[in-house]
Amino acid sequence: MSRHSPSKHPLSIAITSALLGCSLSAQAQTTIEEVIVNADFRGSSLESLPTSVTVLDEQLIASRNALHLEDILLSAPNVNFAAGSSRARFYQIRGIGERSQYTAPLNSSVGVLIDGVDFSGIGAAAMLYDVEQVEILMGPQGTRYGSNALAGLINLQSRAPT
Repeated sequence: MSRHSPSKHPLSIAITSALLGCSLSAQAQTTIEEVIVNADFRGSSLESLPTSVTVLDEQLIASRNALHLEDILLSAPNVNFAAGSSRARFYQIRGIGERSQYTAPLNSSVGVLIDGVDFSGIGAAAMLYDVEQVEILMGPQGTRYGSNALAGLINLQSRAPT
């Protein structure tokens, strides 16, 4: 009769099988897609930004069949818009921003950039044709974008030409 029979050491068998399972699952880890945000004047990963950012990518825009910016802003948290005459043109982030066409502040509280060009406060509804992603930066962005971004910034990034 053998001293080391497997039936006498069920704990050692359980530990060995658990360790083998851990090493196999460690080899099968998948990588997470890195989201690049261009709103800080250079492309950087979403995790390295010091501010709260919502990125609405091209796939989400296509799945919603969004034609205008207000069609896709419903997907972002804490972002609202108000209508002036016919289209929603006045953006609010976290409750701060323009309310209508009749209460015009000196500077817009929500900045709107399209490929780095400032369209803040002109009350234009942006088309989403050829837009790759919409980046929404929550909170004050005055150190980067001046007084037009007190509540936050909406940055539209177009696709690269092909």
